[in-house]
Amino acid sequence: MKTEQQTRIELIDKLLLHAGWSVNDPSQVVEEFDILVGLHEGVQEPRTP
Repeated sequence: MKTEQQTRIELIDKLLLHAGWSVNDPSQVVEEFDILVGLHEGVQEPRTP
């Protein structure tokens, strides 16, 4: 099983480069984006650093 970082390097970054994106330009591509989604009352999910 690949980590998120391995998947990004091996698959996603290559596709972005092929599409003309600069993966080294933070105004175009951000490595990780923390998405906070509210969960239903009584549902908890542990946060990871």
